[in-house]
Amino acid sequence: MIRHIRARAKHPQTVGKMEAVNKTLGRYMKMNFSSVEEGQRRLNALMDWYNFIHIHSIIKGTPAAAYGLEKDNKQVLEEFARCMELPNLMYHLVKG
Repeated sequence: MIRHIRARAKHPQTVGKMEAVNKTLGRYMKMNFSSVEEGQRRLNALMDWYNFIHIHSIIKGTPAAAYGLEKDNKQVLEEFARCMELPNLMYHLVKG
């Protein structure tokens, strides 16, 4: 389910965070999905990758680690590769 998160207007830290998320969405999220459910699945996979795998330079780690959250990294990467249609990443995950 897509959840709306409200941010404070004219707050540099919040604006910067939202710009970073939007930049990542624009880079990875293909808008050619056939249903809302497929779009939601892709968004969930992307956000899991963003929060559990992607290292954020400011905190020198992942947001999930900063909050003490854990998920199986291989499972997160497999779902990300499948949803974002990244066959090379899927090949290396299956091979490794």
